Amino acid sequence: MRDTGRVSEQPFAFLPLSYAARPPRVVLVAPHDDEEWVAWTAAGLARLSTVWGCSGSVVIPSVAVANPAVERCLARFNPDHVLAYLPSWATADGVRPGTIDRLMAVRTARAGGEVAGEQFEEMLRKEPWNAPIVQAAEAAADKLRELCGTNRRDEHVQSSYLFDADDVRDLTPLSAVTKATAVGIPRRLVTTVESLAYAMHVGVGESEVEGQIGASQWQEAAARGNESPLL
Repeated sequence: MRDTGRVSEQPFAFLPLSYAARPPRVVLVAPHDDEEWVAWTAAGLARLSTVWGCSGSVVIPSVAVANPAVERCLARFNPDHVLAYLPSWATADGVRPGTIDRLMAVRTARAGGEVAGEQFEEMLRKEPWNAPIVQAAEAAADKLRELCGTNRRDEHVQSSYLFDADDVRDLTPLSAVTKATAVGIPRRLVTTVESLAYAMHVGVGESEVEGQIGASQWQEAAARGNESPLL
């Protein structure tokens, strides 16, 4: 093709451009226990509800990771992060009352009598609770990340877990972008599959919900999602 040296007569056009930060898509793998799986999933959802953009994320029990149907759904979801939920001792004691008391009793027995435990207990409540079910959740998250996580490569992994306490290296806390209180079901009410289904729509927060809520009401609320007047 011969270069004529002529500039195109088509006029230049300027287009407006804009950009915005997209909240991350997160899959949070929660510890699983056959008798307490709703409570552990609710605890994970409560933690995720304090993260910016959590409404577009997913919480699943670790036992569900091996389900082929779940794997296919999550692959289509294309998460930015696949994380294991790492609860604190305080959260563990909330799900399993007496967890801290039993440890303190063992510590006292080993010391041969009374020990000053208030400071130790306060520190312990903020520490990670690394029980076998938590280790299983971490292993399940690692496996799932290799299958469908955008951060599957080691050099792309920002974090492999989400702990109860905020960390500047982790996801952006909701408190960093707004002063508004998170709306959602109080965690104390998320005790059944039906209430958990609705919490998956609206999150776990500090809303005032009074009176007894039956299974049928939770089911209707879950079906209506954010349009439900329950909150």
